[in-house]
Amino acid sequence: MIKVLTLLHRNPELSASEFRDYYETHHCLIGEKYLAPHATRYLRRYPMSASSESLPEFDVMMEVWFESEAQVAAAQAGMATDEAKAEIEADEQKLFDRSRSKTFTVLDCESDLTH
Repeated sequence: MIKVLTLLHRNPELSASEFRDYYETHHCLIGEKYLAPHATRYLRRYPMSASSESLPEFDVMMEVWFESEAQVAAAQAGMATDEAKAEIEADEQKLFDRSRSKTFTVLDCESDLTH
């Protein structure tokens, strides 16, 4: 399993609740449109804390799971078409501070806590 994570920052013109609402009711539908043929999971993780001092310096962690490198490449190719890029970038301009986005692939190491 290949997991691609992106740390995203909201457009400063949006409140945290406006950001989350727009992402979940509009932007994620665009993601689903381009990811569904290739990815197995598409998650958005919003940090929550009792204290604003302990919140991380991002507004959402997007996580996309793929079965293979070929599926990652196919998703990237689908999102690289002129039509897809225009749609994605126009919506991202409304939602994100794109200059601060960071994307990386992660390796999971899990402990068995049942023993």
